Amino acid sequence: MVSILSIFFFCFPTLALSASFRQIFLPPTGFGPESLAFEFPGGAFYTGVSDGRILRYQPLTGFTYFAFTSPNRTIAFCDGATDDPVKGPICGRPFGLAYDPIARLLYIADAYYGLLVADSNGRLAKQIATGAEGQPFVFCNGLDIDPITRNIFFTDTSAVYDLRSSFVNLQYLQNSTKGLQANDSTGRLLKYDVRTNQVTV
Repeated sequence: MVSILSIFFFCFPTLALSASFRQIFLPPTGFGPESLAFEFPGGAFYTGVSDGRILRYQPLTGFTYFAFTSPNRTIAFCDGATDDPVKGPICGRPFGLAYDPIARLLYIADAYYGLLVADSNGRLAKQIATGAEGQPFVFCNGLDIDPITRNIFFTDTSAVYDLRSSFVNLQYLQNSTKGLQANDSTGRLLKYDVRTNQVTV
């Protein structure tokens, strides 16, 4: 435990020794940040918001519009949308994010568009997977990168309930409980192999 702590202090001394925190506000039309992906070093990070945008934050410049997941997205129709069940499939909804510092790529799990990747230029992310083993993704969610193999691990929350199902009753949060109440065990943990471009369960 002590060695892990010392590695943390050695690698990230300003984070580990900082005695103060400050609140960072999203732009006025940015709602529902779901995930954070950090660029080390430098202090930049990414977050996806409910209208389908992926924002990049840099300490000196603040938030900028970095990328999006839907080829159908328009600023006029989508910006400022708050998990709208009609707009979601058109605008996209990025949930899981992870940054690969070696390849300088941002991987994205989008509830409607599956697994995508954006390069350092951002803009429209490239769709790299929409299903696995003959079954399309229904509700892609969490995502992380193995730091050694650089393979991508992500979840497909359910093969039955998509994000739009959650709007039947209250709002987004109910989808998780709806799946649990229905004893939905159709969710999957998936691996995207960056060398073969194959997705396996």
